[in-house]
Amino acid sequence: MRSFIKAFKDKIKFTYPRCIGQDIRLGYYGIMTDDGFQYIGKLNLPFGTTKEKLTDKLTFDKDVTVNLIGEADVNLYNVIGTGFKIGFTKADSYYFSSYICTNERIDDPRSSLEQGLINLLNSRKKSWNEDWVIITALKKSKNTIWIYSKNRATDVIVNCDAKGLTTLANTINLEKAKFSFIANTSSSELTTFATDNDDESIIGFELMKLRKEQLVPRFRGEGSKVFSEGHESWKLVRYDD
Repeated sequence: MRSFIKAFKDKIKFTYPRCIGQDIRLGYYGIMTDDGFQYIGKLNLPFGTTKEKLTDKLTFDKDVTVNLIGEADVNLYNVIGTGFKIGFTKADSYYFSSYICTNERIDDPRSSLEQGLINLLNSRKKSWNEDWVIITALKKSKNTIWIYSKNRATDVIVNCDAKGLTTLANTINLEKAKFSFIANTSSSELTTFATDNDDESIIGFELMKLRKEQLVPRFRGEGSKVFSEGHESWKLVRYDD
């Protein structure tokens, strides 16, 4: 799974993929594990948000074959049951396709959140843990599908039920499709994720965390007295494991 997460972060910079079942919102904080983001709580700090277009289309894969299955009548615009088969030819392989991606982010999190988090960290109750991370941006899409296979020789059948799935070339218009899987998606060997194109869904997220920095003492001239003492400070920085 790490190879897919790395590829995801390479294609959508500093972004971690959301898995099925993960509750992801701006201002949520928690910890990152091998299984992804684990929720602890929600920040009680004010912040503004901005939403912007990210990309029209993003696709990438590793060690897979993709083939159209089923017959489609190009004279019929309502096509039900057309789909495609994804074959995973090696272990640790994946397939990803996404359309109309947007980015929703916290406005200038360093200005809006940093001092509040430092105050929580330094408070008498110690109500902040320096290992916690904060969700500061969400990547969203109306139509995304990704599949990761831990082992090789796995085939996944993906059904596409929607209007206008075919073109004159009998290819699937993934931008309009609704996906459903015919596969053992509960298996620990296979992970699948698909959005519903009726609503925009979260497909990934960015993180930030407080990092301790040691300021180096400054001296007044060669071999003379300390001009300013070195001390620790905290900064809100992008989290990237």
